[in-house]
Amino acid sequence: MAHGDFVWCDLTARRIGDARKFYGGLLGWQFQNDVAPDGSDYLIAYAGSQIAGLYTMPRKFDEMGMPCFWMSYIEVDSVDEAIDTANKQGAKVEVGPINGANGSVIALIRDQLGAGFTVIEGQGLAARPDYPKHGEMAWNDLYVSDAAAVIPLYQSMFGWEFAQANGSGHTYDVANNGVVCSTVHQSPESTRGKEQFWGIHFAVDDLAAARNYVSDNGSILYEQEGAILVRDGDHTALFMTGLA
Repeated sequence: MAHGDFVWCDLTARRIGDARKFYGGLLGWQFQNDVAPDGSDYLIAYAGSQIAGLYTMPRKFDEMGMPCFWMSYIEVDSVDEAIDTANKQGAKVEVGPINGANGSVIALIRDQLGAGFTVIEGQGLAARPDYPKHGEMAWNDLYVSDAAAVIPLYQSMFGWEFAQANGSGHTYDVANNGVVCSTVHQSPESTRGKEQFWGIHFAVDDLAAARNYVSDNGSILYEQEGAILVRDGDHTALFMTGLA
């Protein structure tokens, strides 16, 4: 792992039992009970190794009327420095810094347009795999209305480099230490929805089978070559990416 790597993800759900059933059936995950920093229940999803976390939406977020969401965790050398950068850039520190598992420190930050992500220091988590297997996190990308409004924040916080993809002013490749690790998509509300968010892709070995499962147990928002955007029973958006 290194500063700026994607290292973890978790789901905030209102109906944790339904989420466990949906993702277990879709991705073949097994689950183990754990405890979140605030003492609440936290499920660890496994598919040979630790993949993701699932937990019930905190009352604070529920009272705010927030939708259920998947959260990307990004490694930093210092959470305090990340928070300082967020404050200087006009982003919002929603939660933290708080102590996490195994001596880690975390903070939930929202960029200037409201897309949320978590920075984590000191956990020792492995970076997202370069060649993900079925059920593993495969990609993380950002969907916003105005890329220029948030790119300076991510440059300052993580040292990421941004380059227009295919000469387009609407899509940007993101590199960490010279390696492309993410994509920023500038898109209108008519295609993005009202939220601005970090999306997570999970790899599946049979995209057609995954599509059929979602048709029976959730809903499909749209499809693109090699991937589909789906909703679980809590209306939480998630990308599925077929293995190459």
